[in-house]
Amino acid sequence: EDPIVVRSEQAIDGSFATVDAFIAHNHQNRAWYRANAPEPHAFAERMREKIPPLNERRFEAITRNARGALETYKRSSTAENHTSLNAAIDVLTDLATRAATYQLLTPAN
Repeated sequence: EDPIVVRSEQAIDGSFATVDAFIAHNHQNRAWYRANAPEPHAFAERMREKIPPLNERRFEAITRNARGALETYKRSSTAENHTSLNAAIDVLTDLATRAATYQLLTPAN
């Protein structure tokens, strides 16, 4: 299998899981985040915000965009589609990096 496809799937799945876990943790500890870490809390609120047209959480839409870019690349592995795939994954992995960094600020459970 194409290593670009394999690595892209890993990046998308791992990034989604990281952001999803942070959002869930933020939700469970909202009072602490509001009082002690307003920037990470605002990030989580923005990522869980429902947006049109599918009324899905913002980070789900970003993930769907990356998956769509991957499917396009699978159908036609052109340089242009590879660039689009990389751009979509970059957005998602940047969010995951932020989420992972913010989770380091969390209260002990």
